[in-house]
Amino acid sequence: MPTINLTQKAIAKLPAPHPNGKQTIYWCDELRGFGVQCSGKTNQRLYIAQRDLPGGKARRVTIGPVSGLALA
Repeated sequence: MPTINLTQKAIAKLPAPHPNGKQTIYWCDELRGFGVQCSGKTNQRLYIAQRDLPGGKARRVTIGPVSGLALA
């Protein structure tokens, strides 16, 4: 998964829907486990957080839509 410096300008430039038709997650290079999920079929972008749990499983939660929440 790609990592970028997440800023309001960078998030606005992320392709949604993604050209290959698959959802893509862009991880923040400064804040571990935080990212933006871009839909493959709609123009939706979501803030997400992910953490590794004991036993090797990962837990991902949706924080909210980029359009409704400021990055700050």
